[in-house]
Amino acid sequence: MRLSAPSRKERPESVVPMINVVFLLLIFFLMSATLAPSDPLDATPPAAAVDTQGAVGASFVIDDQGRFAFGAVRGAEAVQAAAALGERPLRLRADENAPAARLIEAVRRLQNAGVEDVQLTTRPRASGAEP
Repeated sequence: MRLSAPSRKERPESVVPMINVVFLLLIFFLMSATLAPSDPLDATPPAAAVDTQGAVGASFVIDDQGRFAFGAVRGAEAVQAAAALGERPLRLRADENAPAARLIEAVRRLQNAGVEDVQLTTRPRASGAEP
């Protein structure tokens, strides 16, 4: 009696190489990403001809009520915390509706605390908007 040889089943393609590639891409994007801490207060910077939002790092924030914040520190202590960090230049992110007097006061306090280089963070002005 002659029996035919059983047909050979093809093995399905392995998904392991695809999973490896996905994990490698995930690691690549995690390592190359720039993570910046979120601002402690909600502040919409004023519009300007030049966009200065590209910088990363801690920023001194003045919200629309004129409150100061630097990282987790709020109020007058935020000025000392910003000066103690020694980050140069210090980014100042003031809300576009913040009182101008509070902005001037913040810059003066920062200068008195030893911060010499302060940059005001702005956002790009919409095209066609008046200066």
